[in-house]
Amino acid sequence: MALYKRKDSQYWWVKITIPGKPPVQSSTGTEDKLAAQEFHDRLKAELWCVSRLRESPTYYWEDAVIRFLVETQHKRDHWGDKMRLK
Repeated sequence: MALYKRKDSQYWWVKITIPGKPPVQSSTGTEDKLAAQEFHDRLKAELWCVSRLRESPTYYWEDAVIRFLVETQHKRDHWGDKMRLK
């Protein structure tokens, strides 16, 4: 089933498989089934476009910087990373 609830979570989860690719599993971040279904449909359409039409998703530098800083908060030189990225 593509849309399901896990025992340890209050949120709906999605699992989408595209042939030749590893399955994508993600939390929808919502308890509302209708909103979770919309999330699933958008994600599946985006993955289909990437795999079939060879469209690549748009990435932005700011998003990459934010993700990097969030994932590397534990580093000793986190402040230095911030200064270099400015």
